[in-house]
Amino acid sequence: MQEPLNGINLNLFMILKALVKTQNTSQAAELLGLSQPSVSRGLEKLREQFGEQLFIRKAHGVQASEMAVQLAEATEQMLLPINRVLRDYQEFDPKTYHGELSIVASNFVLNLFGGELFNHLKKTFPAAKLSITYWTDYTIKEMLNGQYDYCIRLQEEPLPQDIFCQKIHSCNNVIIARKEHPVLSKSSKWQDIHELALINAQPHLNSSKSILENNYSTLGYQANIQLTTNNIMVANEYLKSSDAMMYAPQPIIKLLSDLQQYPLPPLDVSRQQTHFVGGYLQTRRNYPMYKLLHKQIKKMFSQL
Repeated sequence: MQEPLNGINLNLFMILKALVKTQNTSQAAELLGLSQPSVSRGLEKLREQFGEQLFIRKAHGVQASEMAVQLAEATEQMLLPINRVLRDYQEFDPKTYHGELSIVASNFVLNLFGGELFNHLKKTFPAAKLSITYWTDYTIKEMLNGQYDYCIRLQEEPLPQDIFCQKIHSCNNVIIARKEHPVLSKSSKWQDIHELALINAQPHLNSSKSILENNYSTLGYQANIQLTTNNIMVANEYLKSSDAMMYAPQPIIKLLSDLQQYPLPPLDVSRQQTHFVGGYLQTRRNYPMYKLLHKQIKKMFSQL
């Protein structure tokens, strides 16, 4: 037995709804933004599909049958979930959002900007439940599975193409070491500093070599890394008690005690700054919540 809706144009149900409401082809056409002949042709197709008595012709319009009224009500119910999806993709009020926002960021980002990030998100999404966590070896897989709404990490650590990402902030790099350092207080030239002990505070999670080691290698030196850590307080203690040094974004100095910043040695322009990128799944690019989240995080960084 052939299904009654096989081959029917769903736009006809919109015409049916308008005819039930207005009882007139001209008024239905105006309501839908169509021409009157288009609505008349639609009416004929509806009669072919559901019978001549679906709408009864009257002197100044048409009269809807009981079947037409029930079909119009069913059409309204059928379109509810579709309209709900479209509305969600067109409207979003961060002040009334009660869901969860999950942000994952590299350790370096949270050490530097975690407090500002929390305060800005709480102000923008006051009713939301916030989750702000550190990056791990499993984060990219979890990100691709939709576990996180937004991620922030170093630009040098690439993200898969399935994640839409943009640069959101840049910081000038400096050398951090103890005050009155015996070498750095006199010179930051490569021939004077390349053998100094180093702290690697930006380990690359997906490489056998760290970013710092790669930087040294391109200049023909071997990095003398004596400590690798994501913990700023650990780095702080080692720097205070030794002649080691650490390359880091300049704002990190505010988190450290009894230390001093020194100028960089001659470096390629691309290595004089640390760049941070933010991103979310490509499949979510049309959703206003994610657009707003990206915009607000960029705004937070621009105000630093």
